[in-house]
Amino acid sequence: MSNISEDENKLILDFQKGDKQAYAIVFKKFYQPLCFFAGKMKLDDFEAEELVQDVLLNLWNRRMDFETVGKVKAFLYISTRNAVLNYLDKKKRLGDKQEAYTLGVASYELPISHHIIYSETLRELKEAIQTLPAQCSRIMSLLYEEGLAPNEVAAYLGITPSTVYNQKLKGVELLKTYFSKVHFWMFLLLLFWISFQGF
Repeated sequence: MSNISEDENKLILDFQKGDKQAYAIVFKKFYQPLCFFAGKMKLDDFEAEELVQDVLLNLWNRRMDFETVGKVKAFLYISTRNAVLNYLDKKKRLGDKQEAYTLGVASYELPISHHIIYSETLRELKEAIQTLPAQCSRIMSLLYEEGLAPNEVAAYLGITPSTVYNQKLKGVELLKTYFSKVHFWMFLLLLFWISFQGF
């Protein structure tokens, strides 16, 4: 599983001092999960990335306010949530995408901890897929990231649907071994989500 490699205390001290490398580590750790998080509130990729970049810039400007990685994490998720809701509210008031606003706010009824776990686990699953053998990784990526149906993947890659099915089963088994026992429940959650999406 991916973790910040440096000691967290040193990381925070360097970050507070304005060390750009420390900021790059924090940025890399949280950027993709925050984009997933914003996307779950019905923003498209461009909108999510723009808002998350603004939130991370604000974090840099306020770096002296944070004494632990945990406080950084809480600030980022709360700030992202607020930024998304403000953005959706503005779109609502402008009469743009009323349905997107309604669905976005409704999707946030779960506690923020659920969204954090979901977002970060999706990032870890994406990284895990990249460790699979080439063909298996490509097929799982098309199924998971692109949302293609198995027959669409077969047509796109010029292979048989049975090959897609067999590689998907192989991928699932390999992913089970990738995730530790501690995180196995997360994998089961994602496996359910994948099945729900029609994999």
